[in-house]
Amino acid sequence: MLELSIAILAGGKGSRIGKEKAFLKVNGVPLIKLIYDRICRFQTIS
Repeated sequence: MLELSIAILAGGKGSRIGKEKAFLKVNGVPLIKLIYDRICRFQTIS
């Protein structure tokens, strides 16, 4: 079985936006959570 580690690079001040980019909301959900939820959908293929 292949094991995979993932790093989510979601930092940044967002000076033009006025907030940290990771905490911007998309449809009411923080961007970092959307990314995390998408990654968690992947399952091990054997």
